[in-house]
Amino acid sequence: MDAILRHTDLRIPVLWLLGSDVTEQEIVNRRLAAEGYRPEYAYPLGVRALAERDYAKAGELFAEAAERRPGQAGALAAYSMCRAGLRKRAAAVKGADKLAPGLRCWRN
Repeated sequence: MDAILRHTDLRIPVLWLLGSDVTEQEIVNRRLAAEGYRPEYAYPLGVRALAERDYAKAGELFAEAAERRPGQAGALAAYSMCRAGLRKRAAAVKGADKLAPGLRCWRN
């Protein structure tokens, strides 16, 4: 996923790699319009923000999702925050330790 984000403008493969797709994103849009924001939308919206290369927004959304499930969401929050230049925040995210060491922007 890192190579796709760094070397292409592709969005759909990012969605797929993170367990989302265009259909899920459309469903989230409809639910947002009908119900407003809910915490369970943080992960799919984070995926969307990451696919759009909005790293700071993705980091915030994944950090929110990591409060409920820190594994993948925490690693993605840390990755996104690193890409946004938010080193201290990246290291402090719940589940940041799940990010591969080679992608970390902080020292252990």
